[in-house]
Amino acid sequence: MFTHIGSPIELPKLSAITSPNGKRVYTTPDGNKYPSITTMLGHKEKPWLEDWKNMLGKDKAAKETKRCADRGTAVHELAEKYLDNKTGFKRV
Repeated sequence: MFTHIGSPIELPKLSAITSPNGKRVYTTPDGNKYPSITTMLGHKEKPWLEDWKNMLGKDKAAKETKRCADRGTAVHELAEKYLDNKTGFKRV
């Protein structure tokens, strides 16, 4: 287990609202609102992504997309556990 040196890291609790179109906004205790990184990245068109999918083939592109998404989720979980001083993570 990792033990933080000095004061523990205290992160504010955020509330999140996801709209029906999938956009997520986080609200801080001060009332500030911030879009999620996924919402920000989804804001701009990505025509190159279709080219990539066509180059790989739909099945292979879907498999690679899932692999990368699973890895991103694992890294996010690991960062949260690190900040919360918890152990254990799933390997992807």
